[in-house]
Amino acid sequence: MITVGRVPRRLAATSMLVVATFTFATPAFAGIDTVVQFTNLSPYTATVSFSPGDSECWYDDAPTDSRIAEYFEHYRNDAVSSAGYRGFLESFKAATGVTDFAAVPTQPMRDAHASLAPAVVGEKAARALFVGETSASLFDGCKLATSRRGFDLVLTDESQQVLSHQHFVLVDPPDDRWSLRQSLVGAGKETSIQLGAGGHGDPLEIAFTAGAAILTVVTIGAGVELILARAAVRAAVAELAAEEAFWSELLEYAPRALSSTWRQMFSYALRGGLRVGQQGVAEVYRRNIATGLVARILYAAMIEGSVVIYERLENGTESVPLPKGSKLDAESAGIDFSSPSLLANSGLPEERSICVYQTSTLGITECRVVGIDLTIMPDGSVVFMPLPSVGSGG
Repeated sequence: MITVGRVPRRLAATSMLVVATFTFATPAFAGIDTVVQFTNLSPYTATVSFSPGDSECWYDDAPTDSRIAEYFEHYRNDAVSSAGYRGFLESFKAATGVTDFAAVPTQPMRDAHASLAPAVVGEKAARALFVGETSASLFDGCKLATSRRGFDLVLTDESQQVLSHQHFVLVDPPDDRWSLRQSLVGAGKETSIQLGAGGHGDPLEIAFTAGAAILTVVTIGAGVELILARAAVRAAVAELAAEEAFWSELLEYAPRALSSTWRQMFSYALRGGLRVGQQGVAEVYRRNIATGLVARILYAAMIEGSVVIYERLENGTESVPLPKGSKLDAESAGIDFSSPSLLANSGLPEERSICVYQTSTLGITECRVVGIDLTIMPDGSVVFMPLPSVGSGG
């Protein structure tokens, strides 16, 4: 009798006869190891909690196999499965400063929580990493079933007042892309985004949008003035992204971080704290551009793990960095906690993968680990991107 201890949860259809031949004595089907990293770019304490029981077809304990350890080792050694992944891996390390995941606080998802310190300009952004595993257990009714794992994100100020409380659900359907759902606790409204393919043979290449630099625009403010200013802000952000002088200012911090991929994936325009005077409003309707408007745009980036924040002052032509040791102020920045965004990073393509480590068994390509990074913005908004894909070769 032949028994295979680990069989990929989801396989290509052409592989099913092979699976049937080798798994008739296997008591359960293996799941997919899952790594979720959080990065706090908000000026508040961000507490992430994985409550017991908030899951379905999911293992909260750290996987007992070596797959995550292998992923961390390949990441540490800059080993990629394809040369096409190298640019993102290098940019990810340059932006986050994470050269070894052993330096990131890590814990299994079972009744786990972590409080991430507020983001301070010039200091390292706080991070936490959680690991779990989808279940495809035949006897638990999880074979070809959807796996889910929920968690909470709470922002609190220095007086421990709760500013934002959101609930998220990570969803892995058996025959579709992974997704992430967001709901503001007590509000009843739910938002969902597609994360990407994972757990399928031959996962899609993680490619990035080609061309000019793109800023991920996060709305952190609300109100009439902001609504009137949106057309102007879109134009102003486009101008900002196109200015070589603006990007070159960051060379003072980390010359090697200034690459096309880095620009697209680790820089954010925070659309808040906007003020448009009556003359400016008229310009919005007349010319639909930012020239002459009284507007304030915040810009945040990570460089070697440190937080950098710039602001373009009212009617200003230059971006001014916030001094080291400072934090964003909710009132002056126009931060609104009532409608945090959930969005994929603007540099990601429509077709993408969150499979970050794959191997081949009996000629079958299987996803071993999926990995995502969730960056927390000042109002509790969350921006998703995949963790770097690694392996051997390339």
